[in-house]
Amino acid sequence: MGAVKTWYSNLKLMRIVGEQKGFAVQVIRRENLYTDVAVVPGSAMPKNPAAWNQMLTQMIPLVAAGGGPNALRYVNAIVEQIDMGGVTFEKPEQADIDRQDTENQIMSSGKFVMPQTWDNHIIHVDRCDRWLKKHPNANPIVQKMIEMHQMQHHVLMARMMMPRWAR
Repeated sequence: MGAVKTWYSNLKLMRIVGEQKGFAVQVIRRENLYTDVAVVPGSAMPKNPAAWNQMLTQMIPLVAAGGGPNALRYVNAIVEQIDMGGVTFEKPEQADIDRQDTENQIMSSGKFVMPQTWDNHIIHVDRCDRWLKKHPNANPIVQKMIEMHQMQHHVLMARMMMPRWAR
């Protein structure tokens, strides 16, 4: 991982993690990840819902026993995956969560991002709130930029509530 941090550009890392997970690039750069990644043939996640749910069901007692103080949270996450009915690896709103986390990362570098009309504005506003709460000592300009972005989401939400003829 050290070589990746040293030699891979942000663009290459973005291509690896994907645009929706762009916020992960800064995590990779910031964290000390002392590991190599090896892919073992046959180790892929199950592709059909029955095998996926069986694997998750087998994980519950292991996670409950070894999950420490977060065991209940981990078990609930597994149960939620089972409830989603199979090989859905992400919640339906995950794309909006990832998109806003990426937008916050872009804005923290000083570039404003306009919200899109198709965004789930409630999730985006919530992610902005979380970012602001987690970064109380961030650059005041960046904080204002994220607040402006958040306000734009509020405007788009209000516009959605208006009758079509009034938009």
